[in-house]
Amino acid sequence: MPARPARMTTSAVLALANAWLYVRHPRPVWRYLRRNGRLPYAAAPRSYSERMLWRKIVDRSPHFVRATDKLACKEYVGSVCPDLSVPETLWVGTDPGDIPDSLLMREPEVWVKANHGCGFNLRVRGGEPARERVEHEARRWLASVYGGWDSNWAYSAVPPRIFVEESVGDARTDLLEFNVRASAGRPVRGSVIGHNKLEDQWTVYLDLEGRPVPAADGTPPKVPPGIDFLDAYLEAVEHTTRLSRDMDYARYDFFWNGRTLYAGEITIYPGGGVAEILDPEFRNDVLDAWDLRDAHFLRHPPGGLGGVYARALRRRVESRRRVGSLSPAEVR
Repeated sequence: MPARPARMTTSAVLALANAWLYVRHPRPVWRYLRRNGRLPYAAAPRSYSERMLWRKIVDRSPHFVRATDKLACKEYVGSVCPDLSVPETLWVGTDPGDIPDSLLMREPEVWVKANHGCGFNLRVRGGEPARERVEHEARRWLASVYGGWDSNWAYSAVPPRIFVEESVGDARTDLLEFNVRASAGRPVRGSVIGHNKLEDQWTVYLDLEGRPVPAADGTPPKVPPGIDFLDAYLEAVEHTTRLSRDMDYARYDFFWNGRTLYAGEITIYPGGGVAEILDPEFRNDVLDAWDLRDAHFLRHPPGGLGGVYARALRRRVESRRRVGSLSPAEVR
């Protein structure tokens, strides 16, 4: 009776998968090499940046599409956290020419946005900027596919729409932004940002109890005097616990105007999916919490050769977690 052919080892399967990913996705792999000075282990990611690359080229979670679609994200937040305020959507459509004049003339301002990308927003107040510019920008957004240059694939699956949203505050005066990173229902770390995207922007990193922690360079945290955001931040952490249950890892954004906490975006590619977390302690906390076994690809493995790869990756992830902490090379 002929002997059964030997099964490929986990390492062999992952090596072949890694080579295939290099061939299948040369541009993001090359960008990774150019940015980090080393080739990624794309098939069995270890570091934070490798996991982000893996998310872009392997994991096709429908939750990513829902999160990147700004309108669908609002609906999701409302279904999971009905007690959390969401900025009101005043109009939705696919033709910017249909935006009512009354909205563009409103005081205070409104935001004209596209739902399928980042940076697709324009503040409009009292007819300024002019309607012609609003329509020009909105049509440019609709004609674009965001994130294709860096394989942020989820944006390309979002049906593009334009919407008008109420303003909930002003970054120059009263509006703070909270960011909470979480993995499958487990908040990890947070931050508070003031004067966001202005010349005097400030950021303070926080633990889950709202205590400021030093920045990556050791700079002591410094919150401007007279700002008390603790209760609002703890509320954001609590909402993040519920919002993050279906996602292996993401950043959850909130806005607070001193009176009301509002849901912001769910960011699945923080820093565009290319930036590393520079603070070693922060990065290790994220890596410890981010369990790839919670990723869609491993929870719902494909058939055929993809399934062989998924099972090998699961075995590798489980063996690493049994070993415990990652080596310095693995957290670069």
